[in-house]
Amino acid sequence: MSSTLLDYIKSSPRGKDEQVITSPNTHSIVWFSPLLEMFLYLILGLVLFQISSLFMSALPPIPGFFGLPISLPSSTSLIILYFILVMLYILFKISSQLLDSGSKELALTNYRLVIIIGGLSTETIEFGLDKVESVTIRKSFAGSMLGYGDIIITGVGGSRHEFTRISNPSIFRSKFNDASIKFITNKSN
Repeated sequence: MSSTLLDYIKSSPRGKDEQVITSPNTHSIVWFSPLLEMFLYLILGLVLFQISSLFMSALPPIPGFFGLPISLPSSTSLIILYFILVMLYILFKISSQLLDSGSKELALTNYRLVIIIGGLSTETIEFGLDKVESVTIRKSFAGSMLGYGDIIITGVGGSRHEFTRISNPSIFRSKFNDASIKFITNKSN
């Protein structure tokens, strides 16, 4: 949980009565996809390098303007350019993943559910625990095997907020259910 979210919760009028129960974390699988892509592109680059080195040496010179031959770049320079482009693409993917994973935060307290969305400009959404209609968990086969899934929070008014690739989303839902039962029981007393 970031200091922004923690500071926001501590600044509430409830003060010391409010305690953070849980704040789910993004699963490390989010980093697997860009790394797998990089590996596949590098393998593809090595295969293309082998193919191009076979055919580039057999090409005759290409006639150019004014009878001067045009020389093609060597296969080595093409493969270096390819690897540079792959690295730039992967750097872009990892940095966008880093920005995306830090732009949406969720915290469950004993009174409310707090969602902060955004990096430079932020939007804060609060649900009282009795105002959350449902907490839905969606898991793929890989998510079930590796322990991650999506959490979809639906408010009473129909607003939906989705958090993707969260570690152990079932634990969050069970903690939410326990907290909402306690909250509703205390509210009715």
